Amino acid sequence: MDQQEDSIEEQQGEGVNSDLPQEMTIALERDEKYQAQLLLNPTFPTRDYLDKSVVPVLLEGLVALSKERPPNPVEWLGTYLLKQSQAKK
Repeated sequence: MDQQEDSIEEQQGEGVNSDLPQEMTIALERDEKYQAQLLLNPTFPTRDYLDKSVVPVLLEGLVALSKERPPNPVEWLGTYLLKQSQAKK
């Protein structure tokens, strides 16, 4: 499990916004808040909700999983997703 966690942490790297100018980072944060409000809207189509909130991180996890090929893939993917979720908070 330790090698698995180390591998996931190495793949996460630094945040995407770390090299952006402050004004752009603020604009992206505002856009992210707006997107979050849209996603919470019950009239927002399910497919769009999943495409925006789950599919990107799930695909990243599946790619990492296919490279890693751990003996316990479901547990590994679950750990990956949890770590990604905590990193975005």
